[in-house]
Amino acid sequence: MNKVINHKLSFNELFDEYCNVMQHTMTPHTLRTKQSYYKTHFGHKYGHIIITDFKFKDAQLFANELVNKGLQPKTVKTLLIFLKFFLIYSAHSL
Repeated sequence: MNKVINHKLSFNELFDEYCNVMQHTMTPHTLRTKQSYYKTHFGHKYGHIIITDFKFKDAQLFANELVNKGLQPKTVKTLLIFLKFFLIYSAHSL
């Protein structure tokens, strides 16, 4: 079976897919936490962006924004780890 690859997925579309696929490998609490991270810190600004258009510079600007908002370094690191795993998932999905 040939899989049709869609390189035009937005972050919102891919995050929905990620949650659906990964929901059985994490606790409900972990899933809700990731959904909250995404909604609160990322989705509202970057959700409409096509995943392949997101560059390293964008990730660094995201990190800078979090620090400038006054978030603690540990919180920023946690959010960047979440973004990293999500981007790894997207790289294997596209």
